[in-house]
Amino acid sequence: MPHFGVSIDPNRKIKLCLFLFVISILVFISGARLVSSDEVSMYLTIESLVKSGTFAIPLENAPNSSNVDGKSYTWYEAGNILAGIPFYCAGNIAASILPLSESLKSFIPRAAVSLTGAFFGGWIAVLFFSVLRKLGVSLRVSIGMALALTLSTFLLPYFKMFMREPILALCLLGACGYLLPGPKNRNNDRALIVAGIFTGYGILTKLAFAINLLPLLVYIYRNDNKDLSGRLREVLLFLIPVFILGLGGTMMYNFLRFGNPMNIGYAGGTSFTTPVFVGLYGLLLSPGKGILWFAPMLFLLIPSHGVFRKKFPRETYLIAVLFLANLLLSSVYVAWGGDGSWGPRYLAPLLPLIFLPVSLYLDQATRTIKRIALTLALFGFIIQLGGISIYAGAYLREIGEYPYQRDIGDPEFLYKAHFIPNYSPVIGHWRMLSRNAIEHLEGNYPQFSVIGQAADNRLPIADDEKSKLLHTIDFWFTYALYANISKKIIFTVAFLLLGLCGISGFLLNRVTLKNH
Repeated sequence: MPHFGVSIDPNRKIKLCLFLFVISILVFISGARLVSSDEVSMYLTIESLVKSGTFAIPLENAPNSSNVDGKSYTWYEAGNILAGIPFYCAGNIAASILPLSESLKSFIPRAAVSLTGAFFGGWIAVLFFSVLRKLGVSLRVSIGMALALTLSTFLLPYFKMFMREPILALCLLGACGYLLPGPKNRNNDRALIVAGIFTGYGILTKLAFAINLLPLLVYIYRNDNKDLSGRLREVLLFLIPVFILGLGGTMMYNFLRFGNPMNIGYAGGTSFTTPVFVGLYGLLLSPGKGILWFAPMLFLLIPSHGVFRKKFPRETYLIAVLFLANLLLSSVYVAWGGDGSWGPRYLAPLLPLIFLPVSLYLDQATRTIKRIALTLALFGFIIQLGGISIYAGAYLREIGEYPYQRDIGDPEFLYKAHFIPNYSPVIGHWRMLSRNAIEHLEGNYPQFSVIGQAADNRLPIADDEKSKLLHTIDFWFTYALYANISKKIIFTVAFLLLGLCGISGFLLNRVTLKNH
């Protein structure tokens, strides 16, 4: 397509429009808040790093941290923290410009950091689209499945949180995506190095990501088109960035925190004591955490397996081994449900990979099957709408399971939310949303007195107002309403974001039709 004498790759236009469309939706539905202990712990580390140049959090009772010589350090690895730094800096700049009260300005950097997941959501959509095109999937199906992955699965609520799942999903998709061959090409040196960078950053984000390293190495080594020296060379090219970024970066991070590269400082739940069949049932089929209920399109995995295996046998085994390895590890972990969270949190990074066979299957499917897939995608989006509208912790408070009534290792920990069908978050979130939406339409919505930074750095409201949280809806514009920000400002910003959604969606449709 000529443009001022320069040939523009149509795929680049599609990727740009897809990225803008997805990220505009994710920004619009964001909560612009950090309230979970995981989020706050990593945010406080970013704040300390930018302001003071140290990983030490200047709080003795910082959430999810270890105290060493009177200094607190977050339990969490460096990947998500590093990713949040540019957003924190942008938030500080915005806070210095916006005409808000000082108490509200202090929350702008937090709101900006909370958008980190939205950025990675857009990146995942584009990368997933690229991988499908590389595998020979048609343009329309590639775009449709990229949207289905990001908007109709339990990844969606994590795109509005400052959690590690979006980065881990991107890294696993990137590692495999650059290794998977297209119909007419094999891996090249650049692809191996980029796959190694994704793998290394995944390890830098969460050490448990290293469980994926062995299956990836076996896949690279078992390249029948190479002799032994060629195989070893490819393995080395892949491993260099893994060791430098993943292992080297993690050891440097540990050294800067604790003076010991081998000290990870983690003091959370690290035992693997859950009976494996309890974990497997919980992650696959339970009403509160079963992956099939939180990503309905995965019901198509059974018929899609044969189609994908016939065309990509080696890649089928790679995806299967990666899925099983992560599933089994999560199944025996003491906190197998990743609570309190939406859906089977620890399986979220696997969703892009297990959507690949479904995508290839739908590309060759009949019109009836495609209609069934569309129905499942719409049903999935409706399920996620409950997840993004009601904060997971608020639902656990609603049913009396938070503050936690039992120890995390107790077999009956969050038993209602995990195993009792009528307490499933899939149903319960919608029940709360229906009630709260009616209250809002009647003008009976909560109003809070913002008190600046709370003592625990989580909820900036008085203790006697926290019961109102059960009647909130988890979007930035509703929180702005609760904080008594001008409705004109809220409406203007919402209108601009919706306009961006509409324009980017229109451009995506237009460029798709032009290149179909």
